[in-house]
Order: sequence, then structure tokens, then C-alpha cells
Amino acid sequence: MTRDELEDWLKSLILHVQDGLTRDQVVPSASLFQDLGFDSLTLEKLVATIESTEFGKDVTQWYVRAASHGEDTFGSLIEFLIGGSLPDGDPT
Repeated sequence: MTRDELEDWLKSLILHVQDGLTRDQVVPSASLFQDLGFDSLTLEKLVATIESTEFGKDVTQWYVRAASHGEDTFGSLIEFLIGGSLPDGDPT
């Protein structure tokens, strides 16, 4: 999957789990909680779906690290899924 395909897939997934958003709101700098209105249930739906796909990565680990660094963004999640780097630079 190319980066563009991954972005489109993840954007569609976010729109599916979080009602009321538009594609234009899901931008790389958008925080899942602050900008996109996620709560813990919405995050769990997103995590479960991602972890059940070919990525099979522990997205919870990404979120815990990202939230503690103020980087719980759509773009940060894309980077994690592509390269496996956590927000503080540690590889998974």
C-alpha cells in the first residue's frame, strides 16, 4: 500500500468511526482527541480495526506515547503505520 492509499484508507476509517466529520477536517496536523473529537470508545474502535488489518501493529502503544508528547495526530499515526517509529523516535 502506498502512502497515499494508506492516508485515504485511514481517513475513511476515521470518518467511519467518528460521525460528523468531513474529509477536509482529517488533516495531518489534526489531533484525534482535540480536533477530531475522539473519545476512548472511538479510539478503541479505530485501534481494533487497524490492529485487525495487515498492519497488525500495536496502535495502543503508539497512542500512549503520542499523547504523552502531544502528537496524537492523524499524520503521526500515518508515520507510525508506515515506518513504525513512535513519537519520541524509538522504533517499535
